[in-house]
Amino acid sequence: MVKPIRILHVIGKMDRAGAETMIMSLYRRIDRTKIQFDFMVHTKQKGDFDDEIESLGGHIFHIDKFNGFNFGSYYLAWRKFLKIHAEYHVIHGHIGSSAFIYLSAAKSLGRMTIVHSHSAFSENFNLHDHLISFLNYPNRHIATEILAASKQAGIDRYGKKVVKQNNFHVLNNAIDTNKFLYSPKKRREIRNTLGISSDTLVIGNTGRLVEAKNQSRLINIFNAVLNKFPSAHLLVLGEGSLRKSLEQQAIKLGIESQVHLVGVKDNVADYLSAMDIFVFP
Repeated sequence: MVKPIRILHVIGKMDRAGAETMIMSLYRRIDRTKIQFDFMVHTKQKGDFDDEIESLGGHIFHIDKFNGFNFGSYYLAWRKFLKIHAEYHVIHGHIGSSAFIYLSAAKSLGRMTIVHSHSAFSENFNLHDHLISFLNYPNRHIATEILAASKQAGIDRYGKKVVKQNNFHVLNNAIDTNKFLYSPKKRREIRNTLGISSDTLVIGNTGRLVEAKNQSRLINIFNAVLNKFPSAHLLVLGEGSLRKSLEQQAIKLGIESQVHLVGVKDNVADYLSAMDIFVFP
């Protein structure tokens, strides 16, 4: 029996975030007798998808995170790993900030290398964006193939010239639309769980609770909406470093009883059915 081609995905942690969810959507649907996904993560903590990955035949490896000061040890750790694991002919990098290190190690050993940009920069191009752009610059010369979620995501990470090259490809974030069909039953169930009546306006959002997703602005928008719809509720799915500050913001505005930060859920579609309006600031 011919063994499947094993592709090593390099990512921070396999939690329920955008890039990770997209990878899993593809992973569940590929012919795993021909292609198998494995993962190198930059944490020892267990990820939301780890159990499912292993049930699908995937392996999860761990490496210390690149912190800007451990270039040498990080590069050598990758060289050692790839020499031991000759079965990985393709290295697919989702962490652009350190991709120039691990893809260089892979390229030096004759492996195919892929770099992948999952988002464009925000309108307020800040110091963090400049740093990410700087660290991503070498990847355009290292990667065999360059992928991006959109043309703009490619331009922001790799430049305008790169998106005109033959090795640049837009890989759209595929969605199983059947999973997101409206369900009156799920709408009732979720609203009952949250104590929200059937005729109440519910504004919703899903995403990591971080500055880039801007739920702070969303809470301010919702507070203004309450002037016209005083019984409305805000429903937000996701976790992140700004959770506590968002909770404090709602308390300061006196609307905490109508703001629901429900965390990470594996039944996002059910919560979408409970919403009337989806707002993505």
